[in-house]
Amino acid sequence: MIKEYSAGGLVFSDGKLVALKRHNNVWLFPKGHIDPGETAAEAAVREVKEESGLTARIIEKLGTTSYGFFESGEEHFKTVEWFLMEAEPGTIVPEKDFFIDYQLLSKTELDRLTFGPDREMAERAFAMYQKWKEQQK
Repeated sequence: MIKEYSAGGLVFSDGKLVALKRHNNVWLFPKGHIDPGETAAEAAVREVKEESGLTARIIEKLGTTSYGFFESGEEHFKTVEWFLMEAEPGTIVPEKDFFIDYQLLSKTELDRLTFGPDREMAERAFAMYQKWKEQQK
């Protein structure tokens, strides 16, 4: 079994979550491998920039998900560290090699996400983001 470690961001832009659509019609959040010498937080910020074109800052750590999958006949087990993030003003430009579309999701649109753990993490993100915004007043 191959173990993989990734980091990603649930990024708020104008009060909604940025979701990306892969070529296989899977909707998910920006994430990717943690490079050698890089922290999970640094990887999350980098991956958000690479995959969505957005510059975002971390508000706080959101949580961790783990899952298994098969690729090229080999079993993989991936652990992803997620961060709650807020985007700086900018245009979303999905990384064209991997994504064909994006959407800004409200709390009532989370069923569009393909995977249950992503929906659960998004629910947590909305609650934490709302609490954080209230503290900023």
